[in-house]
Amino acid sequence: MSSAFDGIRILEVGQGKALAYAGKLLRDLGAEVVKVEPPEGDALRRYGPFPGDAADPEQSGLFVYLNGGKRGARLDLARSADRVAFDVLVDGADVVMHSSPPSEARALGLDYERLSSERAELIVAAVTTYGSDGPYAEWRGYAIQAQAGAGVGIRTGHPDREPLNAPLDGVELHHGGVHAAVGVALALVDRDRTGRGQFVDASTIEALALAVEGVWLPRMVYEQQQPLLRGGTRFAGNSCSSIVETADGLFYFINLRDWHLERFVELLGHPDWSDDPRFASTAALRALSIEERNWLVDRYEEWSRGQTTAELWQRTQAAALPCQPVQSIGEVWGSEQLAERGYR
Repeated sequence: MSSAFDGIRILEVGQGKALAYAGKLLRDLGAEVVKVEPPEGDALRRYGPFPGDAADPEQSGLFVYLNGGKRGARLDLARSADRVAFDVLVDGADVVMHSSPPSEARALGLDYERLSSERAELIVAAVTTYGSDGPYAEWRGYAIQAQAGAGVGIRTGHPDREPLNAPLDGVELHHGGVHAAVGVALALVDRDRTGRGQFVDASTIEALALAVEGVWLPRMVYEQQQPLLRGGTRFAGNSCSSIVETADGLFYFINLRDWHLERFVELLGHPDWSDDPRFASTAALRALSIEERNWLVDRYEEWSRGQTTAELWQRTQAAALPCQPVQSIGEVWGSEQLAERGYR
């Protein structure tokens, strides 16, 4: 069976999870991806998990996950002989993806101006933290910088404490890597129409800001809403969501629509709340003070602690409410849903 990118050849040159994940996604869509590593090998090879906890650069679980199915080459692009070999690879490629800031890209011959000068149809993509222009373009950055710089860090953790880190792989994979892969895919579609390639400039910090904070920027400008801050497990930001304790675990709920809230109040068994203006709508909930929110979630937990997680999930599912048990990693591994889909 044919795949979306059958016949497309991509060179992936550089380091980092965002670049590697972008290449993985395109490989999964059918592209032939050649991973060009430095002579010492990709730095991700040093990270596990390893079989039997014995460090082995050929058996890094992280490296294999991100790069399984790709072809490989090792070149030192600072050497003229290896640069010639690389240019041979470029001659047969549709896309070159790299993770270098502008000056390094030029020094290694990875810049769009050089690569496209003789092949106008070539697509070049840079996958970096800050992007390829602007005052930060030459800075190196990692997931922690993207999280802090995109306004995500200020939202994580308890409101009376310092912020916490978000899962850092998510920053690089689900935001930087995904945006880079989508950018390359769109450039390929455009090339089919125009016959010309282009430069795809994927910035992890911009991707993260757009995905997580993007919806709030117009609300702040046009509706004068306050930016989201740390909410801990209770009414995080303005989302009307909380994590509550059950008799045997933790449970996450969110009221996105007014009818969600109406049904949730019915489940709570507080019919008198239906006439209380504080619970008339999700907008009213978002207007509650911290003290009122804490009082409300205390009432939620009085109710949820009298039920098991399974019982609570069954009741909220029957009411068509967007809720989910908070699972441990062990429970994720044992999930019947993921097992049926071949997760393990």
